[in-house]
Amino acid sequence: MGFLRLANWKFLIFLLTIIISFIIGMNFFIYNEDENLKKLARIVIENEAVNISFAYFQWTELYEALKNNDSNFINNVKKIIRKDYPYVNYVEFSSGYPPTGYFEITSEGTLLLMRFKILDSFGNSYLPDKFAVVKLDASYILEKYQIKGIKISSGDRTLSKDFVYGLNTKDF
Repeated sequence: MGFLRLANWKFLIFLLTIIISFIIGMNFFIYNEDENLKKLARIVIENEAVNISFAYFQWTELYEALKNNDSNFINNVKKIIRKDYPYVNYVEFSSGYPPTGYFEITSEGTLLLMRFKILDSFGNSYLPDKFAVVKLDASYILEKYQIKGIKISSGDRTLSKDFVYGLNTKDF
């Protein structure tokens, strides 16, 4: 009956308390790390959208070319965007209502889908019936900013987790 003494029970309860506290603390740490990665990824993706918007879609020459249907200029701009941003898979100009802000971000599978308002260089005027659609590789952007440990998935797996802008991730 040596183990059943009161001192041994106190030690056992103390040890269990320490283990449970450690497990709760680790879960809290992992949850916070995931949330911080989501915040960082959201900031990085929005930064890329702002860069693309300022570089090409707030430009008087493109504004006028779309207004006048100058297909040569428009096609050259598409080529230049793909050259300057190698992670851009698709660029198209569509008719319809533009986003309310400068851009709008969603996802399509493993790609980010960005819709841009077309403005003049000063941001005073925009085309009310046209917008740009850009699809880009989300994984490439995360790698560009050295965000490691995230694998973008198509979301068809049961183990995928929600990430940002409708993207899903899976653990390695």
